[in-house]
Amino acid sequence: MARPGLLRDRILYEIKTVNPATNETTWAEDSTEWANCQLISSDSVQTNLDGTELTRQSIHIEHRYRSDIHATSHRIRFDDKIWAILEPIHDQKRTMLMVDATWVDPFAPE
Repeated sequence: MARPGLLRDRILYEIKTVNPATNETTWAEDSTEWANCQLISSDSVQTNLDGTELTRQSIHIEHRYRSDIHATSHRIRFDDKIWAILEPIHDQKRTMLMVDATWVDPFAPE
């Protein structure tokens, strides 16, 4: 469990909405949280035969428990990046939520 003094990072949750008429997905600001964010890994992933590589990062985030955060309906904005949630899990007493997320460089050359 993270101590409150360690929750020094500010993250923004965005929630997904889908327009049923056009099937268009949009993202809107949902909430902000104080969190403890730790970079797990940063590596290059080869994506095609010409050797083009993308940078991929993984992060572990802990903040106070919330029951409404899901990988299918939310994403995270942190450190000027949009992070895809892999799977949020809570501690046994439901006091903290642990979220692992990934980011892939969207501006890598194609």
